[in-house]
Amino acid sequence: MAKTFEHRYKQVFEKIKTIHINNLIKSKNKKIYWFGLSSTEMIYYISNLIVEIEIKKNKKTINLLKKDFEKKTDNIYFKRNFLRKVSFILKNFFYSIGALYKKKIYVLGNIDSEINAYIKENSLGAIKIDPWLNINIKKINNIKKIDKFENYLSNYIDDLSKEFKLNKINKKKIYYKIKKKFYFFYNSYSRMILSYKDKSFNLITTKHVFIWNRIFIGALNYLGKFNTITVNHGFAAITNMKPSLIDDGGFIGKYQLLTSKHYLKNYKDIFKELKFSKKIRPIYLKKNPVFSLKEKKFEPIKNKTSIKKKEKILILGYPKTIRPDINSPYQSISLSSKLEINLINCLKKKYEVYYNSHPDRRKETKKIFKDMPNILYERYEDIYKNFDITFFTYHRCTAFGFALLKSVPCMMIYNKESEMTNLTKNYLKKRVSFVNTVTTDKPSIIFNENKIFSLAEKSKKLSRYDICKSL
Repeated sequence: MAKTFEHRYKQVFEKIKTIHINNLIKSKNKKIYWFGLSSTEMIYYISNLIVEIEIKKNKKTINLLKKDFEKKTDNIYFKRNFLRKVSFILKNFFYSIGALYKKKIYVLGNIDSEINAYIKENSLGAIKIDPWLNINIKKINNIKKIDKFENYLSNYIDDLSKEFKLNKINKKKIYYKIKKKFYFFYNSYSRMILSYKDKSFNLITTKHVFIWNRIFIGALNYLGKFNTITVNHGFAAITNMKPSLIDDGGFIGKYQLLTSKHYLKNYKDIFKELKFSKKIRPIYLKKNPVFSLKEKKFEPIKNKTSIKKKEKILILGYPKTIRPDINSPYQSISLSSKLEINLINCLKKKYEVYYNSHPDRRKETKKIFKDMPNILYERYEDIYKNFDITFFTYHRCTAFGFALLKSVPCMMIYNKESEMTNLTKNYLKKRVSFVNTVTTDKPSIIFNENKIFSLAEKSKKLSRYDICKSL
């Protein structure tokens, strides 16, 4: 394994994840247990503090990571605001009318296709909920000693100190920062428990990534009078993505709305891997709206005036972010960008090659590919028929699931350092043409240029396979 910042970050992250599980999630104290599941994003925060101590060369990157975490968890999104409250009440008024004379279910976040299908199948009335609207975050900021939680937190930090051999200065340096951050979220969690202790309702949501939402769901689960349902996105089931402890709904919801039965094995495997005792309570839709997108045959749009022109390949770029990719540490921003450029230069010998940027990374793409032609920024769903083959450099994206349903000829980068499990690869290889890559000690990511053209042609044959048979 090449020793890069990303690799070391993953090593640190995995060790802290184990410490978090052992000290909080494995607690027999029900309140601590649900807080542990709610606060998994803190693992990123602590990882940033540890690598800052360990790695002196990457100060700029680490500072950006710290800013990224603060931005994602900033309480500015939850300021008490009269106009915001009025706006929410007005919007929810229309949902309330539709919910008259029906059994109600509260929805946190958007009502997407899966939630809408669940509501219709069960003849429910949807009510939107904004749990932080009436809670004053400013009152939570002060650290107040809570004896039981103080003991758990002290053990947590002691384990960090032992694992990373922190001296007294470094331990003291991170102790207050970790304590302050944990107490802020724990007090937010406790305030949420007090706010809902006399209530009871059913809740469904796809918005279980954000730490604030996880705190709300965890608080309801602790109280025990609520049925919380987290939704497994249909495209996640199709691409068979490995569930993540940090943000997957299966770890925080009381029930899980799964969009395919085969995906249940993924949860069982990850729970076994983490030695995790939580039970999965799956719920299935009678008719999955995502599968209605399926097409048996892919027919790209052909320009009548370009009969002699080369076939078109669209490369879907890696979603670049400053945060190291825990699932695929070999794909740093620089390495994945160089790989993509090499793929473009290789494939254009035979094909007309286009690169479609991840929607959130327009600025980064413009810097990296500033001198290259055929760079696109459109939604994949709007342009996929303009290309003969789609080449994915990453399998954790909804566009990939969409392409599989639409019988698009698909190529996919594979690297043994990726988190793609054997279960996933064996499932996908009947439908996807994999291009094997190797991470060298330079480091760089290389592929066999002589095989790539035959693999492109292979993708056309594999596109005939109906992947839904496996679901």
